[in-house]
Amino acid sequence: MHLELALTLLFLATALVLTVGLGLIFARSTTAGIVILTAAYIVSQGIAERMHLQVTVGGFTIYALDVISALMLGIGLVRLFGPDVPSGLSRPLFILVALLGLHLVWGASQFGLQTAVTSGRDWLNVLAALVFTATAVPRWDSRSFRPLVLGALVLCVYAFTFIARYGLHGANTALVIDGRLSFDSRPVTGTAALLMVQCVLILATARAFRSSFWLVALVTMCATVAVVQFRTVWLIAAAALGIAYVQWARRAIFTNRHAALVAASLIALAAPVAAYAAASSASLEYSVQSATGKDSTLTWRTESWSALLSEHDSPTDIVLGLPTGTSLARIIDGQLVDRSPHNIYIDSYLAFGIAGTLVLVWLGVVLVRRRHTIAAVLDLTPSIVVLLVLAEALFGVTTMFGPVQGVLTGILLQAAFGTIGAGTTSGQPGPVER
Repeated sequence: MHLELALTLLFLATALVLTVGLGLIFARSTTAGIVILTAAYIVSQGIAERMHLQVTVGGFTIYALDVISALMLGIGLVRLFGPDVPSGLSRPLFILVALLGLHLVWGASQFGLQTAVTSGRDWLNVLAALVFTATAVPRWDSRSFRPLVLGALVLCVYAFTFIARYGLHGANTALVIDGRLSFDSRPVTGTAALLMVQCVLILATARAFRSSFWLVALVTMCATVAVVQFRTVWLIAAAALGIAYVQWARRAIFTNRHAALVAASLIALAAPVAAYAAASSASLEYSVQSATGKDSTLTWRTESWSALLSEHDSPTDIVLGLPTGTSLARIIDGQLVDRSPHNIYIDSYLAFGIAGTLVLVWLGVVLVRRRHTIAAVLDLTPSIVVLLVLAEALFGVTTMFGPVQGVLTGILLQAAFGTIGAGTTSGQPGPVER
């Protein structure tokens, strides 16, 4: 008994030291915090063969991302009320954090702390990353995207390694992965695939990524997005790249006619080859059919959304939302389902009430309205900023965001308000390291 108590105390002391150490790192260097968050996201959420970075103490399970998110949220909240943070940024972020906190307390009082935290974990991860990066000191620039871009490249390498081991299969094919039966044979998650598309847009624009290495990374990400078979991400990628090309070509035809003609020729040659390759792949064909057929994933989602909205449409549900941990059980095609809505707008409505959804939409509107400021700060183009926001807006229709989307959105939000972390009153950089 004494030995067990001693080991428990030693474990708790070690955990406390590590937590304090992480907190100091995050407070000192925001970039280091983003690197650690991205690494934890990749191994625990971004890949198929996930590592369960968790411990259970007294019947309560704590994940590594829980600790990282709690530290980031605490540091971000302290910064949120600093004199350099404009009210236009601090108010919507505080509303979202306050709604999360209130609903966690509400849920814990009704269902217990473990159930409430488990249900609210996704929102905790996203909002913590969002607040932490949006209030970073000093402010971000185009080089700040590097942890995300390198993380996306790591995911690409993993994806091709996974395919080499297990083969390329249709998206919903049952597959034994690492000794466990999985009904999703894709090597990475949807948020990881979205991150790749977002990084492609950044790599194609920012001057901080002008080298052959980054060009290879861009091509690798494009290839990975094609084979990981997330249909929503395919549509986002096609729309984003198509719009980006048209925007570039409209200028290039007057400023660099030769480059514009070469690009058009390459697209004309590559498009039929890509279409033929996709049509010849049984796995890709199966993925398309599973998304558009009679019993498609889209049909499942729309029926799920309708069921949730019809079951939670009282005035109280609309205004306040549901306590965190509330069961989302509903009947779809005669089967009982209790999974998440797979829609960030409906998820935010259920989690926070209509106010939470409106705040999220407002943040997107702010980013689009301030796209020229963001582009100037981050060395992007205004159209790419809009495409980054549009990619998340479309992705949210079918899937919840991951913490990496919180990081990227936080960077864009801070850039939208150009006064945060500019330095001390003398105009010189402050002591906090990037």
